[in-house]
Amino acid sequence: MRILFKTLFGLIATLVTIILLAVLTISWWFDPNDYKQDIISQVKQHTGRDLVIEEPIKMTFYPWLGAQVGGVRLSNAEGFSQEPFAQIQQLGIQLKLFSLLSGRIEIDTLLLHGMQLHLTRNAQGNTNWEDLTQNRTTKPETTTPSSTTRTNSPLNLSVQRIDIREASIHWEDQMLGQIYRLNPFNLHLEGFSPGTPAPMQMDLKLHSTQPELTLQLQLNTQLTLGDTLQQIALNDLAANLTAQGAALPADGISLVLNADLALDLPQQSLRLAELKLSGPQLNGHGGLTLQNWAVHPQLQARLTLDQFNLDDYILPAAATAEAEPHEAATTPPTNPLRVLNDIDLQAELQIGTFQVSQVRLSDIKLTLHNEQGQLKLQPMQARLYQGSFTGVAQIDARHSPARIRVQKTLRDIHIGPLLRDLIGEDHILGQGDVNLDISFNGLTEDAIRRSLSGTADFHLLDGAYQGVNLTELVQQASQLLNLSSGEAAPANTKRTDFAMLQGSVTIQQGQIQNRDLQMQSPLLRINGHGNVDLVTDQVDYVITTKLVSSLSGQGGKTADQLSGIQIPVHITGPLNDLSYEPDFSDILKPQIQKQKQKVLQQIEDEVQQQATELLGDPEGIGDIGDMLKGLLGR
Repeated sequence: MRILFKTLFGLIATLVTIILLAVLTISWWFDPNDYKQDIISQVKQHTGRDLVIEEPIKMTFYPWLGAQVGGVRLSNAEGFSQEPFAQIQQLGIQLKLFSLLSGRIEIDTLLLHGMQLHLTRNAQGNTNWEDLTQNRTTKPETTTPSSTTRTNSPLNLSVQRIDIREASIHWEDQMLGQIYRLNPFNLHLEGFSPGTPAPMQMDLKLHSTQPELTLQLQLNTQLTLGDTLQQIALNDLAANLTAQGAALPADGISLVLNADLALDLPQQSLRLAELKLSGPQLNGHGGLTLQNWAVHPQLQARLTLDQFNLDDYILPAAATAEAEPHEAATTPPTNPLRVLNDIDLQAELQIGTFQVSQVRLSDIKLTLHNEQGQLKLQPMQARLYQGSFTGVAQIDARHSPARIRVQKTLRDIHIGPLLRDLIGEDHILGQGDVNLDISFNGLTEDAIRRSLSGTADFHLLDGAYQGVNLTELVQQASQLLNLSSGEAAPANTKRTDFAMLQGSVTIQQGQIQNRDLQMQSPLLRINGHGNVDLVTDQVDYVITTKLVSSLSGQGGKTADQLSGIQIPVHITGPLNDLSYEPDFSDILKPQIQKQKQKVLQQIEDEVQQQATELLGDPEGIGDIGDMLKGLLGR
């Protein structure tokens, strides 16, 4: 037995010596640069492109079989720019020689430094890489049991280190006028083999022109690939994302994401579990699954946010309008929601506290269901401004622009703070109910104003209308008409208090019409009717004020003579700069008539007195008085 083992070891040592001598002989006599021109010619023959290899090809044979090359450039496709399609500063690989003899691939190092790839789609829809894949894609695909077995057979592979540095990809879509630049892209992976977790670090910077946006991502995770490289798992994933752009606040945004990701390529399945999100005014958790992404994506998601302030992540509306003042007028209607046509969605969202456009909500519960471009949000529930909100929203993304319908019911809402946060002005104060059933097309302010249609009604208690003091107008009328004694006390505020305010509106293509406004207070009864043109931002409205009791105790003197008299007030102008003009013509008519009679009586008395002095005949004076009455129309 000892002789047998000795013989076997001697045979193995002899074989190893022969292999080493063969490798050394090849390394002495073989120069890969002698074949550089042959490689260039083969690339030209099969692709029609020019390959340039500027630096010498370096090879090693022991203990690693390796090759390294630099200064590689591949020309662009015919009909595209003269810029190289691809270029690489340094490319290197080292394989363990004896592992190859046993059918196992052991890579010590894979280097890819300074790769630049330029991808283009021209205005006709042709790409500058389709000629490289044309031969492959035109071959008929046949699947046999043996080929399937080879494809899905476990891969006996291990990699000690993968190092990608300063890679960049430039993508220009001339059909859509979009440009994307991925620069730089860095990736470092150590100790990788199928089925075994390996630490991976990656960072990248992506810039796009439409929309103008720059994203930076830093990622650390444990990468695990399946035996066939068809399943990918990223465990303990930690990503830091920062973004800068024209539609974002000046300081940009920053997010931190933690999750476990599982990707199955044959099953077209992606699962994101243990998802955690954090950022400025943002903290939440959830998960999602995505299936069948190549044909018709199906997305299911759930997200719970403790807090989320959207105002920290979007540019204020005023700044957006200033940056793009003519966009609504010059840009044709688009449908940014068209992505809903290509995906089925089922999602649940809960938010503890939420803010958008300064409007604050809490206890939000929202369920989304989208199928074939028809998105329904039901139920929608929230608490806001000491009241509650329930509603349903429907979005039809099959049209361009998208068609949107919203049905809302607000109960016990404090309307003043809501309007102040929503539009910056609280013309109306009070607490009560508001019902809306409106529809509009598009998402821009101009599109919404022009297409807004529907109905609304409101019922508010114990509030005020700010901007005009109708009591003060009544005081002015009483002083003008000498219907009160003394000076009226000046009003302290430009507001009209009410005990109740209610009414309804109809809306058609941005034209709001109201015919049944009612306002009640201990002093006044007010009715109103008129129109608001949202397209031109003009108001044409008339409120009729009627005094139902004395002004005494209301900041003015007694004016019982005005009780029951209706005083119209005409409201005109843009919504943010209204003017109020009272109309006293109906009140002045009886006063003018009274003054007229007083003047005529004075004339008659004066004439009679003069006639008495001249004629001294009472009967003649009576005839003259009758004549004057006839002449003066009395």
